Amino acid sequence: MKPGIMDVVFLFGFLIFSMKYAAGAPAPPLDKDDIFAPYVKGAPKITTVISEETKDGVKVTKLRFASAEGSKEGAVKDCEIYAILARPADSAGLKLPGILICHGGGGMAFEEGAIAWAKLGYVAIMPDLPGYGANDKMQSISRVTKMQFGADQVIPLKPTPYVCVLFDAVVSGLRAFNLLEAQPDVDPQKLCMTGISWGGYMVTMLSGLLGDRVKATFNLYGSGFYQIDAIGSGVLAKMDEADRDAWLKCFDAGTRLNRCRAAYLMYSGTNDIFFKPPSVMAKFDAIPGNKYMCFGPNKSHYMSLPGGPVRWEYPITAEVEPAFFAYVLAGNNPPLPELSALAVPREGKTLRFTVKNCPDQAIGWFYVSWLPDQPRDWSARDWARLEAVRGGKGEFTCAIPESLGSFDWFGGITFTLRAGTIIRPMSLSTKIYRCEEQAAK
Repeated sequence: MKPGIMDVVFLFGFLIFSMKYAAGAPAPPLDKDDIFAPYVKGAPKITTVISEETKDGVKVTKLRFASAEGSKEGAVKDCEIYAILARPADSAGLKLPGILICHGGGGMAFEEGAIAWAKLGYVAIMPDLPGYGANDKMQSISRVTKMQFGADQVIPLKPTPYVCVLFDAVVSGLRAFNLLEAQPDVDPQKLCMTGISWGGYMVTMLSGLLGDRVKATFNLYGSGFYQIDAIGSGVLAKMDEADRDAWLKCFDAGTRLNRCRAAYLMYSGTNDIFFKPPSVMAKFDAIPGNKYMCFGPNKSHYMSLPGGPVRWEYPITAEVEPAFFAYVLAGNNPPLPELSALAVPREGKTLRFTVKNCPDQAIGWFYVSWLPDQPRDWSARDWARLEAVRGGKGEFTCAIPESLGSFDWFGGITFTLRAGTIIRPMSLSTKIYRCEEQAAK
């Protein structure tokens, strides 16, 4: 779906506003009338400790904490959110990094994810995120456990925005983060977040709301800027302008990214049917700095390059995550590679991108997708790999095949990321650029 004039104006204005803030500067204040302002700070009360046990050197606590939810009448009510808190069993007296784990659509809190991170030395919390999860299977005490998940709960705004179930989910995420931050064995300067799909939406939203308090964020597939080209774009397009603007202000994960100060890594699929490249790239542009991304070709909701998911059921969603977080928490020294490219190839015959802080062993590559006269949807694209030639000063190039007319392209590198004893493959890419046929002649 192409953005309308108002969407373009909104995006342009937002990006200009974001550019005023350097990545190293303190996050600007959150608007006092922000719907989530009352929930950004303050550890919630633990209402129930369901169980405590030690498993394979990890202390696992299952609990519920106090949170807030909306209602069909548009009022705010109390609720209780189920979460799993896991930490190394011998963490007393230590200050450990903390991580919030956000499940995807149709998911819920599960102990394997929290335990996996605790085994790596983190205090980990994984809450239910009611509103886009497996609502009927959650152990939270919440209105959404009686609902089926669907757009009719995610999009509505009337009689007040609190009717939207995303209010419940975001408050749950904020409360869980605050609870994690308040743990006596957590270092508040080393707080991280990871999320997949709708969980990627969540960590993007929370990175903006929480600002300086988040050190590093990993996002697998999720995005913001729903009005551009993402899940829900069609429903938003049918709303009148005032209602659409109100929904975006309250619930779009891109609208607060000028406050993001986390080192931010996102992996996404070129053919994703939920969060498509235009929305992903708009979100990437809105983050002030310390940001890294990679598109994986020819897959929807899957990252097909090294560093991506090991398998769907793996408790840590992507292979690169432990190394990325460890690297950032250790000081990010030397800095991670930064890729940049021209929107159209210089001289019209060669694709080029450059890499600042390029590792010596990095392997470069390009992917291209031919555009017929009537371009197909992103999810139907075919991407072909072209090998890159490495030059000096981190430059990578490849010749454009004569058979190509207009096409989209992106370039990237794969290398080994070492963070102490953690060694993982990592892939990073540029954004996707378009080369029109006449520019290649």
